Amino acid sequence: FPELRLDSTLEQYEPYSEGDGKRELSRLKVMITATANRRLAMTKVKEGEEIPDEDAQVDVFITLDQLTAWVIAYPPLGKGKELNKEILSKALEEREVSFGLQQEVLDHLPASKKRYFRLVLVALGNRAVDGTDGYVEDLFSREVKKTASVDEFGRVDYTSLDLIQNINKGDTICKIFPPTQGVAGRTVQDKEITARDGRQAVVPRGRNTEISSDGTRLIASQTGHVEFSARTFQVKAVFYVNGNVDFSTGNVNFWGDVHVRGDVCSGFIVRATGTITVDGVVKSSTIEAGCDLVVARGIQGNDQAVIRAHRGVYAKYLEHCSVYTRELLQADSLLNCD
Repeated sequence: FPELRLDSTLEQYEPYSEGDGKRELSRLKVMITATANRRLAMTKVKEGEEIPDEDAQVDVFITLDQLTAWVIAYPPLGKGKELNKEILSKALEEREVSFGLQQEVLDHLPASKKRYFRLVLVALGNRAVDGTDGYVEDLFSREVKKTASVDEFGRVDYTSLDLIQNINKGDTICKIFPPTQGVAGRTVQDKEITARDGRQAVVPRGRNTEISSDGTRLIASQTGHVEFSARTFQVKAVFYVNGNVDFSTGNVNFWGDVHVRGDVCSGFIVRATGTITVDGVVKSSTIEAGCDLVVARGIQGNDQAVIRAHRGVYAKYLEHCSVYTRELLQADSLLNCD
């Protein structure tokens, strides 16, 4: 018995999976067995009778996905006609195979020496292509990790942890890529195969963010720092330090207002383009405020603290520090300050 194989590793078509291949071969075996047995039965005549005149026979096999059509031809009986284009066309018409016909194959098959008892691919459909889903490409990290900087000599600065993601109004937080539409396919019987369109991307839009007019970017609607919370990006105008400015936070460098709910420890730097508010004590550190500096308790500089404010400085007391202010300096007491 012949070994039947079905090869679908053609360009633009994915190979059958093992399960699909077995299923197709099973269907093919049933068809070949039935048609071959019927053809063979015609040759079994009683003694003295002649084999009937039958033209060449063509059977069409269409795969389950209806993307490929194959033919197998049996030779004529008696004085029947050899395989020709008319017989081929009639067989295809009966199975309604009309799309993706391999015309060159159909033209040459009747004259081929191997035209009988062989499976021949005669039509190829177009596979449907589903659209791709839209997606978002982040330009800011959703999870900020503490990263100490290292200088050219390999020294690690543990006061610089880069925990703040500053952003200007109008800057891009993430890019938005639209979905694509699906491309419908076509079966060998000229029927449409529907395709799924891609889904829209879920844009992580939060407070003080907006989508650009062309819909391709999520942008900041104000200057501040970017945080990712509750599945959305948010831009906050005030940066809160819920404790001391120390090795757990590193230096603070922020485009907006800063509110420190503890102390500013020695050796650290706090810079802000807006107002800096400190609920505790400022020790021997560097403070630079684009607007005002407000210290609820006081500044203990140890002759090392440098305080700069482009407007005013307000503190309970100032000791052993250098203070630069363009407008007002207000304190209950000052001791050994420049």
